[in-house]
Amino acid sequence: MAFFDDLSKKITDASTKTIQKGKDLTDVARLNSQISAEENRINTLYGMIGKQYMELHRKDAEDAFAGLVASVAEAEQNIAACRAKITELRAVPHCPNCGAELVKGAAFCGICGTPIPVAPAPAPVAVPAPQQPVQAAPVAPAPAVPVEAPTTPVQSAPAAPVVKFCPNCGVKMPADAQFCAECGTRF
Repeated sequence: MAFFDDLSKKITDASTKTIQKGKDLTDVARLNSQISAEENRINTLYGMIGKQYMELHRKDAEDAFAGLVASVAEAEQNIAACRAKITELRAVPHCPNCGAELVKGAAFCGICGTPIPVAPAPAPVAVPAPQQPVQAAPVAPAPAVPVEAPTTPVQSAPAAPVVKFCPNCGVKMPADAQFCAECGTRF
């Protein structure tokens, strides 16, 4: 009987040690998570300190920071150049007052309501008339292909509105517009 008592005690001790190690591992994981969260917080604060320093000392940075400040200024210039190139490639006009993208043919900015000057229309290009009339070859009608209607209707979830309409003139505008691009009415 002593054998079983001794075996029972060993099993109980082993179980207790295993449970304690599991608790310790859980505590270590929890503490590591807290450390990681605090390190992330510190890094965010460092970024905020750097940004605030940059805003305050852009032109009069201490010698130790002059190179970093110059690098940030260069990166900002590169970003501005890239954005300008994107705008040029997209051929989207921008408001001269607030810089917001304008709806094609807009008379007013949809964000700040600034009147947009009308650009003169490009001069028409003269196209010479063809010397001889061109006759089209006869085209045979395409054979009719039966189209079967779907047996079950397709349903989609209602989407969030991406446009709105001016209450004054009824023109369709982007959902974030605050002024009508056609008549200048504030929404």
